[in-house]
Amino acid sequence: MGGDGNQVSRLDGLIALLENGTSGAVRRMAAEQVGELVAAHPAQAKYVLKRVRRLLRSSHWDTRIAGGHAIRAIADQTPMMVVTDEPDELQKAEWQAEEATFLRFEQLDLAKLIENGMVLLGSSGEEYSTGRIDISIQRSQLKRDLGIDDRLTGGEDGLGVKDEDLILDSSIVSQEPAGKQKADEFVAELGNNAHLSKREAHRLKREAQKKRRAGADFDEPASSKKTKGQGTDEGKDNPAEAEENEDSVVPWLFASTCRELKEGLLQEKWESRHGATVGLREILKKHAGSAGTVSPNDAGKNENSSWLEDVACRLLCVLALDRFGDFVGDGVVAPVRETACMALAAAAKAMNPGQVSQLLSLLQILQSASNRKHWEVRHGALLGIKYLLSVSSERLPVLLPPAFASALEGLEDEDDDVRAVSCDAISPAMESVWTVLPDQMNKLVSVAWASFYELDELSASTASLMRLVSRIYTTADVDSSRADNLVVSNVDDDDSDDNGEGLPQGKTLEMSELVPRLFPFFRHRSTKVRRAAVEAFQSLISSKDSELTLKWLEALCGIVIDKIFRNLLLEYDAEALATSQEIWKILTPKLTSTEKDSALVARESAPFLKDWFELACCESRTAAIEYDKALRSGKESKKRRKPKKPRKKAKAERRPDIAEDGEFSSGAMALDSSESKKDPEDAILMQLSAATGFGVLAVTWPSGNDALVNILLDGIKSPHAIPRRNVCIIAERWFQSGATLPSDELIERITLEVSGDGGCLYAELNSSVSSLFTDLRSLLEAYQDDVPKEKLVALGTDVDSLSALVSRGLSSIKENQVATVAQVAVDLQEPTKVLATAAYDHWEASQAGKSGRNKKREVVSSVRMHVLATIGYQTERRNELRTSLIAAAAVAVIANRSKPLPKLVSTYIKALMNSLRTLDSAQLQSKSASGIACLLRRLGERKTLKPVTLVIKNLCKFVTESREKAPVEGEPNTMDSAKVEHRGTGLALRALGKEFGDDLFSSLPWLWDTVSNPVLAPAMDAPENILALTTALVVLRVIVSDISTEPRSKVASLFPALVDLCAMEDASMGSEAGRCLSELVFRMQKEGMNAVVRNLVPLLGQDRGAVSRRNAAKALRRVVKRLDTSLIPYAAFLVVPMMMRMVDQDQEVRDASAGVFGTLVRLMPLEEGSPDDPEMSESMKEERQEAREFLGQLLGSRPRKHYQMPVPIGDDVQLRHYQQECLDWLFFLNLYGLHGALCDDMGLGKTLMTLCVMAGDNHSLRSKGLNKPSLVVCPSTIVGHWNQEALRFFGKTSLQKVVMYLGSPRVREGIRQRENFNEADLVVTSYEALASDLEHFRSVRWNYQVLDEGHVIKNPRTRAAKAVRCISASHRLLLSGTPIQNTVLELWAIFDFLMPGFLGSEKSFKETYGKPILASRDAKCTDKQRENGMAAMEALHRQVLPFVLRRLKDDVLSELPAKVIQDYYCDMTPLQMRLYESFSKATLKDGVLAPEDMDDDMDDEPEKPKRGNSEGQHIFQALQYLKRLCSHPAMVVTPKHTQYESISQELSESGSSLRDVKQSPKLMALEQLLGELGIGDEDVLVNKETGSHRVLIFSQMKELLTLVEEDLFKTRMPRVTYLRMDGSVEPTRRHSIVTRFNADPTIDCLLMTTHVGGLGLNLTAADVVIFLEHDWNPTKDLQAMDRAHRIGQKKTVNVYRLIMRGTLEEKIMNVQRFKTHIANAVVNKDNSSLTSMNTSELLSLFKVEDEAEADTSGANDGQATDGFDVKSKGLKNAVDQLGDLWDEKQYEDEYNLDDFAGSMGGRGGDGSGGGS
Repeated sequence: MGGDGNQVSRLDGLIALLENGTSGAVRRMAAEQVGELVAAHPAQAKYVLKRVRRLLRSSHWDTRIAGGHAIRAIADQTPMMVVTDEPDELQKAEWQAEEATFLRFEQLDLAKLIENGMVLLGSSGEEYSTGRIDISIQRSQLKRDLGIDDRLTGGEDGLGVKDEDLILDSSIVSQEPAGKQKADEFVAELGNNAHLSKREAHRLKREAQKKRRAGADFDEPASSKKTKGQGTDEGKDNPAEAEENEDSVVPWLFASTCRELKEGLLQEKWESRHGATVGLREILKKHAGSAGTVSPNDAGKNENSSWLEDVACRLLCVLALDRFGDFVGDGVVAPVRETACMALAAAAKAMNPGQVSQLLSLLQILQSASNRKHWEVRHGALLGIKYLLSVSSERLPVLLPPAFASALEGLEDEDDDVRAVSCDAISPAMESVWTVLPDQMNKLVSVAWASFYELDELSASTASLMRLVSRIYTTADVDSSRADNLVVSNVDDDDSDDNGEGLPQGKTLEMSELVPRLFPFFRHRSTKVRRAAVEAFQSLISSKDSELTLKWLEALCGIVIDKIFRNLLLEYDAEALATSQEIWKILTPKLTSTEKDSALVARESAPFLKDWFELACCESRTAAIEYDKALRSGKESKKRRKPKKPRKKAKAERRPDIAEDGEFSSGAMALDSSESKKDPEDAILMQLSAATGFGVLAVTWPSGNDALVNILLDGIKSPHAIPRRNVCIIAERWFQSGATLPSDELIERITLEVSGDGGCLYAELNSSVSSLFTDLRSLLEAYQDDVPKEKLVALGTDVDSLSALVSRGLSSIKENQVATVAQVAVDLQEPTKVLATAAYDHWEASQAGKSGRNKKREVVSSVRMHVLATIGYQTERRNELRTSLIAAAAVAVIANRSKPLPKLVSTYIKALMNSLRTLDSAQLQSKSASGIACLLRRLGERKTLKPVTLVIKNLCKFVTESREKAPVEGEPNTMDSAKVEHRGTGLALRALGKEFGDDLFSSLPWLWDTVSNPVLAPAMDAPENILALTTALVVLRVIVSDISTEPRSKVASLFPALVDLCAMEDASMGSEAGRCLSELVFRMQKEGMNAVVRNLVPLLGQDRGAVSRRNAAKALRRVVKRLDTSLIPYAAFLVVPMMMRMVDQDQEVRDASAGVFGTLVRLMPLEEGSPDDPEMSESMKEERQEAREFLGQLLGSRPRKHYQMPVPIGDDVQLRHYQQECLDWLFFLNLYGLHGALCDDMGLGKTLMTLCVMAGDNHSLRSKGLNKPSLVVCPSTIVGHWNQEALRFFGKTSLQKVVMYLGSPRVREGIRQRENFNEADLVVTSYEALASDLEHFRSVRWNYQVLDEGHVIKNPRTRAAKAVRCISASHRLLLSGTPIQNTVLELWAIFDFLMPGFLGSEKSFKETYGKPILASRDAKCTDKQRENGMAAMEALHRQVLPFVLRRLKDDVLSELPAKVIQDYYCDMTPLQMRLYESFSKATLKDGVLAPEDMDDDMDDEPEKPKRGNSEGQHIFQALQYLKRLCSHPAMVVTPKHTQYESISQELSESGSSLRDVKQSPKLMALEQLLGELGIGDEDVLVNKETGSHRVLIFSQMKELLTLVEEDLFKTRMPRVTYLRMDGSVEPTRRHSIVTRFNADPTIDCLLMTTHVGGLGLNLTAADVVIFLEHDWNPTKDLQAMDRAHRIGQKKTVNVYRLIMRGTLEEKIMNVQRFKTHIANAVVNKDNSSLTSMNTSELLSLFKVEDEAEADTSGANDGQATDGFDVKSKGLKNAVDQLGDLWDEKQYEDEYNLDDFAGSMGGRGGDGSGGGS
């Protein structure tokens, strides 16, 4: 920002988080840091504000809210503006122009606005347009709808409908009714008419703009002005421009923002209106008092008042015209109106009293009766009153009377949403109403209670009305006199019937008459209503006036306790259920405070006990709800009385769907059982809730009353298992309360259940026995004919007895004898198995050989399979019920501390362990877990330690064995056995932590030994040791969440050992250790993150093995995922190490690191502004600052120091400035573990710079006692050069031992025997040697791996490319003067070596970059393709920018002579022309020479053709033929040529031959050029100043060099002295040839092939370069040129390229130009130094898109756009583009009245003033 690129980058990151943050918490953190950024850089506040306010126009709700939070943060960090100086002329002019448009209260005609202004809906409606109507389609559709068939009408139309009747009149669907004016235009006219005419207002605006421009031209420096053609992207790229673009000279920071927001208030799109109101709200909260001020003192106050009044008027216009609402639940939320009212209240806070009174009056006008047809207007008016009262505590005595009258009127409004907001408006101010208007309270409470009879099933005001009643009685409870004076009267005019049973007007109603009006709403369908109802009841019974409360409670005792207890059973909403449980805990002690009251409760509740218990025994809450309805309907029919006459007033009637007991009996308001959860776990929750209720009641139950105990005794004797289990759970709660169960019989029966001797028949299975009995009868009948009775008796089956049992069972079912049916089912268990198995086998055998029995066999087999299925189900269900019953009984007995445990507890342990391992219910498992913990505690108290150790051992064993299928959060409760076992045993282990607390490990030392010994001394030598270590890790992970402080400190001591385990070579154990570590770090963040930073992060180093790095990265990934945003204070420690691993050579390490790094990058914008973790140690805080400094240097936000060589450079070499910059860049890569390509132009000292960084790093390692060799891989030609340079510059210091590894296999073997690579400082070898002896290099861990002439690996599939990728090195560096020679895919190959994965896969790279760039090279490409190609090149350039350094000689070497390139065109001879045209016509096809079909690497070695298909071979051969022909016809007309004889004869007859120089224009041209240069001609005088010229002659093919040597030099130019170096020269001899040429000035020419002589050679003795042939790859020719044009050259270098006109060679030159363009676009001057590499964006280059981000990546497209995409019409498109709305809970959070009032410093309310 403002020149600080890092701050801009950070702001970009924060803005991105505001738009796309994964959670509300992340967005809020980002918003806070935006404010901190402004506080640190106040001069850039306008720029930041402009970036942020764009978010308010987003179509996404959460983005707009996040933008509002950011504006609030900026406002909080900006001090209130105090004007002390008079405004200048410019400011005055702007103020006057703006003031001319201000609205005034007295001139605001709201009635006219409502009548004439166009209403504001969700949008303009344009997106719903379906376009032009096709009349023929409309007519055909109408015929089909009417059933008219053209075949019957003879093709005649027959409709009698005109075309114009089928055209949809646009006025019908238009949003703009006739005579209506757009809202913004209407309001603008009001503003212009306020003080001045429209003409005068426009004149003032123009004058202000002229003055502003004039002032800018005079005052601003030229550097800040925008030049013509400069971009206008809101200053995003140039913060300074953003300030200039701000069109306000008013000193107030928010002037322009508020002006823009005011303009958005009346936009047709609701998102724009909402964003504008959100922004104004946040600004006005803090800065309303200084808004619009340009003058000091009283003048400024007047300006502020005018400005606030204008804003208030515009917000009132929004309330008058806005009709948008989101119907959520039972009511409506109007986000625009509600936010506008909050902004209105914020403005009112700073207004003077007169303005506030006027504002309230205007709100009352909006609510007036004249607006009856617009409920939205009344709704908005009352919202305004609600928020106005919330911030006006000091003005309430004045404002409250009119506001109260409006609210009271609203309570009786015909619209339910208006009534709801009336309740919400007055509820928070209830305390003030008692003070200011005490005489109105009776009327208010009477109206409120009367409103209960007016509610219907869709009433939106129900919950609000409940909160109002609750608030009335809560505030009345403050002062006893209030409660005493509170009188509720009947408010109906005449509510009595002929029998006098009605309520006459004015009659006082007692609480016992009023409270029952709440009861129907306990079972209302709406969750919100049920919550409000129980909360209202809770406020009534919580009154301090216990005597008054007790009075009506005693009067309603029976119905009250029945209603609340049923809520414990039937309520499935967690919040309403929790409130009901609290009520029960308050209610029961309050009603049983005396012995008399206890007897009353017992007497009143006794009739309900049986019903309650039966409801609690239902197998699901759904069944309980239905059963409850059946119970009530049965009682209702018994109570039925004769009908009464109807009452006169409908509003006073009892609702027909409310039963006598105050429940909804039918209709939409009745609680629907389908709404409840069908989850079996929900039934367990219901039963546990009921057990808690019974337990609370049992504590106060009078001792002489046996009703409750009798219910429990009946339950424990039930043939069903669930009643018995419930009795056990109730008994457990009874024991836990400390009370004694007053029934020994009950205790004995519970004890019998533990051993399974309770006699339970499991009658729950009766539902399936009816079909079983029928099937058994069918089987018996089938067996009678074919199986003798003796055989069945022999099998243990008495047919007669079985038949009798089955008949008895069926008759018992008819008679509903549950116990008998269950007993018969038990008696038939074993005989049924025999009938379905052994007996069936006998029957099946009897059917053998019988014909015509197939159908019977099928029937019997089907019946038998059904029997087996039923048996299986019953067995599984019976075992489940039995296990849960026995476990519940065991827990109850263990909880009974009034009796000692039995001596042998194995039965109890077995029961509990079985339930932990097999029960599907987590709730029942949790109870068993608590029971087993309590059992161990009691066993420990009596010193019985053996079973304690055994239990812990088994728990640890079972939780470990099931670890592989641990439960996944959020998956269904239906789980397999392993997951059930893992969860249950884990619950038991965690229960130990809760039970024993700080004594956990001291009381259970075996548990500590289990988790600590294997971790501290891991052994992997035996299976039992591996199992012990696994057990320790799993148990640690399980118990850590529930252990207390003392055990936690002991666990923390295991962190270092645990971290070491994470990097074990054993992958599975490392993974288990990682899971354990992540959980421990989450639970113990201070100690855990200390271990992560100090111990785990170093394990990621390249020096560790791949498996170690892999497991460490995976462990860190788990830690990061577990901590989420808690990781922010530690992000600086992790980002650089993970960045290093993002380019690790191991794929798994990269994959694991990618997730961590992706998370860190998203959190980094929050890191800088986040405070230290409170639990962070002081040393960690200091290290965090160091890490931030280190990271800041990486990103360029902190100053970087020049790298100083720690050792001297030989020959007293002094580095040039560009060499120092190169060294700084190399050290930068070294410091941050990055890798790069040094691509300086040839001759700038790449070799020296590389040797410098290797020598310096080697010296640093030695100072630390380390020794790691470095490896240089280069072409064999320059191996000796590297060896020579290394010894020359650092042979006496840090590179003393250099090994040159080159030669034949035998020579290399000798070198290996003599030299140890690990002891060397530097090893230099060739690509061929490395590939051949790879295994000898792979075993060494190298410090540096350097590839010289690294473009050799451009094909990743070559042997050399594969070999270099197999080397493990801490730092990788590639040297090349030409990083891109042919295609950008070569760059991918380079980076796949340097930083694998950085550019993605080869396939994705082609799709992203290769294809667009290739398509753009076609001359016929479209503009779009050309743009895509340019964009791809730019993106690739930015991606690799920091990792490629390239400088050109022309840019850095002013002393280097020029290089002049001249193209020398030659014309073909007649023979060449004839052969060329003949071959083209006969061989080449159209398009074969298209650039995309050309071979990319036409090597100079023709004997090495490329592999490929036959067509590829044909193209290659054809191109080679033409290239050879262009050079010399003798190269193609060989004895094998079909025209060899004829051509030879023809030439012979003309006195010539194929080898004649005249047959090759190129050789003739070469002869001429050499002659002009004075070579080979003794008559040419040598220039004394420049000396004689020396020439490098390059050819692609050796044959052409032979022709030059034999036919030109030896024959026609014998005085020319020359040397030759091509592929036939041994690599070991090449260096000597180069040395000789440089040293001997008498040698005129050096003949070379481009392939051999174009790489790495220094040939500065030559000053002329001649190319006889040309490569498709331009860099090969450039490299060859720069053998002469490099440091050390003193002469101008002339380059001559001999080109045959009109031939393939011209196309080759065109391709060269295009490839050069691509290379220069991707690697250019931006790559010249660290300062130009934009390292501030370096982290984003590595950013990976994980699954969570991919899910949201498309969510915010077009965030800053305003409006729908009107290009795509239709309803579906419109619906798809609608802005997202939050759910009901989020609305409540956003529109919480307490939060708003608190932010304003206002009065607020009781927390119930949430959403409307």
